[in-house]
Amino acid sequence: MRIQGAPEPFSLASQELFQESKREYKAGLDATLPNNRFMRNRRGLGGTGDYHLDAWQLWYVREVARHMDRCDSLPGQVNTRLVDSLFAGSQYSIEPDTGDPGLDLELWSRHDAWARNKRACDWKGERTLAQLQWMLKCQMIMDGDIFGTLNDDGTVEVVEGDRCVSPAGAWKPGMACGVEVVGGKRVAFWFAKSQPLGPWGSADDVERREIYLSNGLQVAFQCYGTHRVSQNRGYSWCHPVMVEAGMLDDLDFAMIVKAQSAAAISGTIEANPSAGGPGYGGANAALGAETSRVGADGATRTEIAVKPGTYVELPGGKKLSGYSPSIPNPEHIEHVKYQLRKLGGALNMPYVALMLDASETNFSGFRGAMDVVRQSWRRIQRDHIEQFVSPVWQWRAMRELPSLGAAAMKRYKAGTLLNHRVRPPRWKYIQPLQDAQADALVIGERLDSPRSVCAERGVDFDDVARVSALQRPIQV
Repeated sequence: MRIQGAPEPFSLASQELFQESKREYKAGLDATLPNNRFMRNRRGLGGTGDYHLDAWQLWYVREVARHMDRCDSLPGQVNTRLVDSLFAGSQYSIEPDTGDPGLDLELWSRHDAWARNKRACDWKGERTLAQLQWMLKCQMIMDGDIFGTLNDDGTVEVVEGDRCVSPAGAWKPGMACGVEVVGGKRVAFWFAKSQPLGPWGSADDVERREIYLSNGLQVAFQCYGTHRVSQNRGYSWCHPVMVEAGMLDDLDFAMIVKAQSAAAISGTIEANPSAGGPGYGGANAALGAETSRVGADGATRTEIAVKPGTYVELPGGKKLSGYSPSIPNPEHIEHVKYQLRKLGGALNMPYVALMLDASETNFSGFRGAMDVVRQSWRRIQRDHIEQFVSPVWQWRAMRELPSLGAAAMKRYKAGTLLNHRVRPPRWKYIQPLQDAQADALVIGERLDSPRSVCAERGVDFDDVARVSALQRPIQV
């Protein structure tokens, strides 16, 4: 029984038309169909993280990123500015925590002296440990990952990502582009002795380097960022915006050509054919030197070279109008800003910091952008601590153990010799007075603990408390 006033039920043709409309507009779950415009161009779906990062793809993307970094106008600058922001003009401070204050001070003093000595800490003898870390982070962002070994001579040797390769003809299960994986765990890196010109190294030119010694001490490292647990190689951070960054340079070049063309033609003189005389350019008057070329179809074409400063008198009856377009036009400016924001988003740099331009926002907008991006910067700093700073510190402590005496051996047997804390570089207050008052208010109203507030600023609470207790009122 049908209710009066209710619509007629769908006919078979109407239902087919409705389903076709859903598919056309990608409504509902039909968005997952293979013929969807967002899905049909996807390739290589399924598999582990290493499956999608094959050797050729890694090599090609890395080389393109390097070329963009050194040749294009912006990617290299963005990368440099990001690394400068991560280090904030400072360095990673290590605080030993063995339980013995005297031993802590001795370990720190030896490590600090070693880190400042270029010949002692750098295998090439060219950089201090702080400079080496800056270079590591800069190249990791550009290449996707970077490796290194902690050598028996007490130096840190940095190995570029393209030297970590699987030996050609000696492949075996568990090899992921030079990273040897056993039972799902990374156990060794395979490094080419010389710089390879492709994604593989010859079997007699590749050497295997264990990541951990038998006692668990790490002696090789890899700095990289991943988004999958099954991924053992890093990918260039520039890759998601490579096309946009390349187009940005192309657009800028096109604007320059456009401006040159507009500047080359500013006006013309049209001769009166009835007047005649020497002022008449004649039928063969041209804008510049003429060159004849024969095309693929056999037709002859005349090309005219236009140069700034050329004085031209055209034949009678012909007129060439000059043009002065808006260069660059407003649409171009907005498009460039949009592409810059995408580039900054991929590299964790807000537009105001990327271009050093806060003209489009107020102070609150600038501060909000910096507060948000610093969350990503802290995550990147934590990764660097786990992948480089802590392994290097522990390796150094073990090298010093034989010469530290019985107290150090006692702490080693107790398992506390390698205990430490790392204080990463932190950024100054954006508004020093207001920010300090805000911290005081949070502590005074018991909205958070003093220790947590100090940790947020990258300051050790115990140091602050100890120094504050030793200070005396100033007599005026």
